Amino acid sequence: MALKFAGAGLVMVSAIMWGLYMASKEIFRLKDLREMKRALDILASEIEYAMNQLDEAAMNISSKCAEPVKGIFENFSRNINILNNVGQAWSQAVESCAESSYFNPPDLDMMSDFSKTLGYLDKNMQINSISMQLDYINSQIDKLEGSWEKSRKMYLSLGSLGGILIVVLLI
Repeated sequence: MALKFAGAGLVMVSAIMWGLYMASKEIFRLKDLREMKRALDILASEIEYAMNQLDEAAMNISSKCAEPVKGIFENFSRNINILNNVGQAWSQAVESCAESSYFNPPDLDMMSDFSKTLGYLDKNMQINSISMQLDYINSQIDKLEGSWEKSRKMYLSLGSLGGILIVVLLI
């Protein structure tokens, strides 16, 4: 009998932990989006005021950011010199860091689309392009901040109820 209670407790704890993990994924995505916003703000400043080359600007940004955004800009800086194509360099940098980040597919698509305008336009158009990316990121941040509490409660409830269901089915 004690073994059944221990097993039921283990199932409940693991189901609740699953709920916490699913809820925390949104927090990590929010953190990654905020870091990308910060990096794009720095990139706009580097283009507008410092007038650095993109590879130099990307290396400067990577030294000021946290992972996974740091990895994206490091790979971008390295890829520019290897590929001599800014768009491909950015796309490959985003793809290489997709697995280590909490960005969802629409976020990654937005970042890949950014490669179409990066490096080909004049200074003002690049800053406008960065501004459009920042608008998207701001809307995603606002959406996540508004829905996070609901999602957290839902995942915790789902984990708890799922654990209870499994325990009832096993007993």
